[in-house]
Amino acid sequence: MKQIILFFIFYLFLGIDVKGEELDKSDTIQITFNGKTFRKLRLAAILANSSEIRPEYEGYTTDYKTWTFIYPDKIYDNVNWFNIIIPDSNDSIRETITFKTIVDKDTLSSGSCMIDRGFSKISLSYIQTDEAAKRAFHDFNTGKREKQARQEIKHNYLVLPTSDRQLIATIDAGSSEFSKFIRNTRKGKNLTYDMNLDMYSDLVKKYPYSVFMAQAMANTLNMYRSKEDVWKIYQHFSDSIKKSPRGERIMRFITDTIFINTELKTYDTEQNKQIIEDSSKYNLIIFSASWCGPCHKQIPLLKQIYEDLNGKLCMTYVSIDEDEKAIENWRKLIRKEEIPWRSLITGSKTSEIRNKYFIKGIPHSILVYPNGHKMVIDIRKASDKELLYNLVGDK
Repeated sequence: MKQIILFFIFYLFLGIDVKGEELDKSDTIQITFNGKTFRKLRLAAILANSSEIRPEYEGYTTDYKTWTFIYPDKIYDNVNWFNIIIPDSNDSIRETITFKTIVDKDTLSSGSCMIDRGFSKISLSYIQTDEAAKRAFHDFNTGKREKQARQEIKHNYLVLPTSDRQLIATIDAGSSEFSKFIRNTRKGKNLTYDMNLDMYSDLVKKYPYSVFMAQAMANTLNMYRSKEDVWKIYQHFSDSIKKSPRGERIMRFITDTIFINTELKTYDTEQNKQIIEDSSKYNLIIFSASWCGPCHKQIPLLKQIYEDLNGKLCMTYVSIDEDEKAIENWRKLIRKEEIPWRSLITGSKTSEIRNKYFIKGIPHSILVYPNGHKMVIDIRKASDKELLYNLVGDK
């Protein structure tokens, strides 16, 4: 009987059922907690598409020291990072696990981890537990900020050298705010754009295999001032990263210079229309949403542009609202503001449109030339607005 049970377990972990048919492939993370153990743990996958629910996977253990987490391989290419979750014991406390490592004599830390695909092994050594001030957290499942503030208890662990190399790279890159172009970093320097660019280049040279950095870069491509700057970083990634979906997305951004038209529904009659209908003129495509405050604040500026350049510039709103309630709110906004330019909605195509046009945040605008070439433009910037007027005004 024992042999039969082992037989089934063996084939279960191979991803094959007893009929010989292949099941959905799974990946495994094994974490050993030395010095302090837990009664219950979960693995949370933070997905690149924040509109999706963040899945959690129960951890399994026989000794409360070594934990195994199994998750579907199909989500790996869409993961920003993973978190190890300690299920909440009450509503006033939130316990978290922080990973620490030492790099160039600096002690770095991160509450997130990225690991190699397939099987990942991590060994941790307990350091200490810290209590942080109360604050409102984001719910791991919904991504929304919780209403009630809770005290955070951080259990700090040192990552041992034998652990998954991806985790070390995640901590180092995350501590440096990789690809965020933040002026103040862990070393307290007031970094310029070019200084950040050099730092990111050095990090990728150091960890060319880093999935975390490839994902972070793929999420923030529009923060780079030029495609040449993106290439400066991208060229140092390993071939395996370049051939991955993350690397392919970055390369598509670098080489993608022509606007590819898409058919969407109009906001009012829901007729299918192309985003660009008149390709003989300059087209300003403005991605927005009913819930986006900064988007609404630029409406007076957009109205000014429409009045000044109407006849020479075609303007089109593209709302990335998905559910019917949000779409109805968008309709109300268009009517209330008496928007004179075209308006389309993405609806069920929102994820597809975000990916196709590299939209991470909004407001996001694309200027399309009469020859089909495109550029990201921020009309809130005086320099970009001046460029728009010079281009279109001279046509």
